[in-house]
Amino acid sequence: IKAMRTWAEINLNTYVVPLYQAWQQDGFLCLQMHLCEGGSLLSYIEHLEKEYLWKEKHLWRCIGDVMTALAHIHTHGFLHNDVKPGNMYVSKSLTLGQDGNSLSHVRVMLGDFDRVTKASDAEAGDEGDARYMAYE
Repeated sequence: IKAMRTWAEINLNTYVVPLYQAWQQDGFLCLQMHLCEGGSLLSYIEHLEKEYLWKEKHLWRCIGDVMTALAHIHTHGFLHNDVKPGNMYVSKSLTLGQDGNSLSHVRVMLGDFDRVTKASDAEAGDEGDARYMAYE
């Protein structure tokens, strides 16, 4: 529930998956959030790898979207702690032209705020998924 309150607080940004409402029902926590048609960035990239080779400029655009989301979250005094492709979502369908160069209507949004912490409360060990952390 703490994560849902935090998500609601940092929600107002075009690069953060909007959380519309959260409630408990029959012992379950239910979330109503924005439908990201492309699914997670991880699953979308895996799907695209079979058909297209991503151009460097497309990757930079995705990175820019995530950096914008992180800057917004940090401005509000929070740390995400679990940034990985499985927690990034494609909000609109990717459209690659026949030449493989044109990419339109793409917005990568950051979601999954269950590991979020206040920057002032962060302690060693608050990090997220060890598969995506530096060894240091």
